[in-house]
Amino acid sequence: MRNYFEFEVSLRHIKPRIWRRFLIAANATFGDLHRAIQDSFGWMHCHLWEFRATHRRVLAGCKQDDFVDFGFGEAVPDAEAVKLGTHFARSNSCQYIYDFGDDWLHDVKRNRRVRLSESFHRQLLAGRRACPPEDCGGVSGYTRFVSMIEIGEDPWNEGGSVEELLEWVGDWNPAAFDLANAKRGFDAKSVLPPDEFL
Repeated sequence: MRNYFEFEVSLRHIKPRIWRRFLIAANATFGDLHRAIQDSFGWMHCHLWEFRATHRRVLAGCKQDDFVDFGFGEAVPDAEAVKLGTHFARSNSCQYIYDFGDDWLHDVKRNRRVRLSESFHRQLLAGRRACPPEDCGGVSGYTRFVSMIEIGEDPWNEGGSVEELLEWVGDWNPAAFDLANAKRGFDAKSVLPPDEFL
């Protein structure tokens, strides 16, 4: 039997809610959880990120040498070296912040521990709605693009045609989430040798 955590992750400050639910090996690291969030939502792994406890203590984050180090902020424990159990054995939630410019705040909730006979590293279970376009300007930019798609007008009236702005996001549909397709990509990245689960 293998041990897994079931997580539900949702973007804060957006309605209707954008969320994903998945299983991940209980012995995984915060680096693994980061990749699971990125891959399940459809983010592009191209910005700084970190996990924080609800009282704002940094749990883990990206190595600064993975990105340009601007020399500010507190020391961040390397997410690849911090096991999920160090936090989720005693707490059922934390926050994941992605892109310190757009400041996407994700609520991460550990729903339960699961024991299964199957061996996998992670498995996508469910989700709803499309991830915002990368670099769209945070929650307010997301709301702007949703409005342009729904009513055909730019609520910011900042010049440039709606058509040009919508061309930038391509065929993005805020209501769409293809679970079967997302699951194929997410689960395919999870195959590990059995000894990885010991």
